[in-house]
Amino acid sequence: MLRTLFGDLESALSGAKASDLVPRSQGESAIAAEGAAAFSEWLPYRAYLADRQVFVNRDSLGFCLEVRPQSGADEEMTRVLTALYAASPPGTGIQFHLLASPAIRGPLARYAALRLADHNVPEFATLGRAGRHANIHRTMARRRVEHYLAGSRASLLPAQSYLFRDFRLVVSISIPGNPEDLARLDELLLLRDSARATLHAAGFPSRGWTAADLINWVSALVDPHRQAGDGLALTYDDGRELRDQAIDRATRMRIRQTGIDLFNPADPQTTELRLLSVRSFPPRFALWNMGSLIGDLYQSTLQYPCPFMLTLGVHVLDPEATHNWAFLKAARATTNATSYMARFLPDLQERKSDWDIVLKAMDDGQQLVDLVHQVALFAPPEDITRAEQAARSIFRARGFELTNDTLMMTQALIGSLPMTLSAPFHADLKRMKRVTTKTSSNAVHLAPLIAEWQGTGTPVLLFGGRRGQIMQLDVYDNPAGNYNVAIAGTSGSGKSLLLNEIAAAYLGTGARVWIIDVG
Repeated sequence: MLRTLFGDLESALSGAKASDLVPRSQGESAIAAEGAAAFSEWLPYRAYLADRQVFVNRDSLGFCLEVRPQSGADEEMTRVLTALYAASPPGTGIQFHLLASPAIRGPLARYAALRLADHNVPEFATLGRAGRHANIHRTMARRRVEHYLAGSRASLLPAQSYLFRDFRLVVSISIPGNPEDLARLDELLLLRDSARATLHAAGFPSRGWTAADLINWVSALVDPHRQAGDGLALTYDDGRELRDQAIDRATRMRIRQTGIDLFNPADPQTTELRLLSVRSFPPRFALWNMGSLIGDLYQSTLQYPCPFMLTLGVHVLDPEATHNWAFLKAARATTNATSYMARFLPDLQERKSDWDIVLKAMDDGQQLVDLVHQVALFAPPEDITRAEQAARSIFRARGFELTNDTLMMTQALIGSLPMTLSAPFHADLKRMKRVTTKTSSNAVHLAPLIAEWQGTGTPVLLFGGRRGQIMQLDVYDNPAGNYNVAIAGTSGSGKSLLLNEIAAAYLGTGARVWIIDVG
């Protein structure tokens, strides 16, 4: 038998060249990949109906809503959000994407623009445009902007992972159909109105996405030179397919077993994208605890050292089919729990209790859904291992267990993009055993809807949250009036420093400031 095996190997290698047996370098692999299919060809995005604000995808119709994350949750919020799934027809794919983006230049630019301008800018005569303003307020603002931008790429604290970031939340919903089916299109529009009303009632204001928003979102994830938000915003060309405009043609993706290398000539730094998925869940978890998955509120060691994105994909199942299936599973669990072997296998009783909860939830009007959780990390290759360990520690502290999506990075990346959870893609995920069946109440409590407070909207003052969120604050943004501020703290905690910062900030915007120091 060994002689036959050696003979087969010898005949198989007889026509091979020595260069074929040597591992290729990264450059040679990139040249060999020139003839491979572009990643954009795997994306489902086809066109955009501007009059309806609807996206036409390969197997579905969909829409996207950008939502303002909440900083906390309660039982009333979870009860309202359950209506998202009750109003969705079978086959609907609902995805929640929470991105910790390093693109903070927008609020920083607004912060600098609020400072007083010089009356005379001498560069205007030579450059034909206004030059840099040289007053003390603009100079201090520029220094602060440079400091914050540096803090979005590298930690400002030597022994901690603290990065400035902006949390963005997107909800994407897609249903099977095509634009020629007018009834299906009207059903999608009604579903969008219902989803926006539900989100607003739960305290999540939203706005609809256009094609340009989708293009810029996907480009910021896949094009490494656009992740920091430094380039100009992309515009939509209705003469080309959406998927061909979402990714820069110069971007090269090297898909490996444990990650994806992203490279673009516009950025000399290679970015590695590593995707993880949830392997096991804690016995109990609530929506108000989801804020701990973006970083621990008190422990500085449980923080992400890089940009990241949390994605929850929910596929709504057919209630009739799942109802019979759930009854069959519950009956089998009851039989096993009352058998002779149950005294030696205590988990059989726990399974019966779980299925009793499922049946009660279905009697209360809930339904069964398939869930898939993804965690995407964006870091330089030398830091990606540390970032993965940090993500595992953050999730493990809350009872979750993450696993690396080895050999499934492409599927995981597609599943992390908006409106990709179509019926065929859900079937692929189910075939790979990557989905878990839970109730719609579980889907609400496991959605990444909680981040940090983003401030009042006017960047007179700039602060950073404990997880790095840029906070824009103006005490005069209170629509109810009563513009009073009280500061309390222990001795040496920085009360005087904060008061001086408030006085300098409002003085720099043209306000009149009086300081009365008594005691």
